[in-house]
Formats: sequence, structure tokens, C-alpha cells
Amino acid sequence: MKRTFRCIAAFLFLLYTLFLPGRADSANAPVYHNLRSYTVDDGLSSNHVYGIVQDSVGFIWFGTDNGLCRFDGREFRSYTHTDGDRSSISSNNIRRLMLDSRGQIWLALDNGVDIYTPATDRFRHFDARTADGAFVAGQTTEVIEDRGGGNLDCDRQFGTFPLESRNGTTHGLPPSSQ
Repeated sequence: MKRTFRCIAAFLFLLYTLFLPGRADSANAPVYHNLRSYTVDDGLSSNHVYGIVQDSVGFIWFGTDNGLCRFDGREFRSYTHTDGDRSSISSNNIRRLMLDSRGQIWLALDNGVDIYTPATDRFRHFDARTADGAFVAGQTTEVIEDRGGGNLDCDRQFGTFPLESRNGTTHGLPPSSQ
């Protein structure tokens, strides 16, 4: 009797482990054998990455708390703020990245928004301002492009500021009343 009970218990245990919930999903999950992580030792400017985008050329861009990094599959190139250089990134503290329909990379920063144009390898800074021209301080948390590729919303700590793109230039619009 004990032997029969043990055989049944062993058989049920075997069935349970073979048909364990979730096991089928994990058995079919892809296995990445060549997965590699990158750190500051490999050239990444910081181990704290807050935004990632891939451009049409294939470069992968990383927004960190110590600048912007471009990865070409072999090495990193870092972009950091340079005092007195208005074409450099205006802050090293990047919170989000957004690739727009023109191939420009928008950087949500702790002091506004920068726009990186790969063709010129330069940054332009955009300050959020109210309808009467007053500067709005605060961290930018997100930049979002509409489906048509013409208008963007810049979400700041204290409100949303729409941006309008015309002929490749961007200017601020008064914040929408909510």
C-alpha cells in the first residue's frame, strides 16, 4: 500500500513539474547568446541611462546623467556640455530622448530642451517661455511629436508647452490652458 502511494505521488509530482504553468512560454522564449552589457569601462559616459533611441543610420543613442552617447556597434562617442560653446549640449543631465520625423534627436533636459541635428553635428537649445515671453524654469520630463510630424509637446515640471515646427525651425507657442 505504501509503495503504491509513493508511486502515485511520484507520478503526480512528475506530471506537475512537466506541465508547470509558464513553463511552455519559457521553453519557447528566444535565447540571446551574444547579449552584452556596456558600462563606463567600455566608453559609456555613465551607467545611469534614462533614454535610448536608434536613428535611421543605425546608431544607438543613450541619454545619461553625464551627457549623450552615440554607439556605432563598436565604440562610444560622448557629447557633453562645454562652457562657452553654444553648439554643445546645454546640460549633461538628460532625462528623455525622442527621434523626430526629420531625424533630429530631442533631448529632455533638467534646464529645457536641446535639439541635436546629425547633419550638422550641433545642438540647439530651446527655452520654454510663456505667452508674454517669461522664461519657465524646471526640468523637462518628455518631448512628444504628433502623428503629422509638425507639432511637439514639451512637458515641463510645471506644465505642457507646445512647440510648432515650420520649415525645419521650431518656436514656442503659448501654453494651453487646462
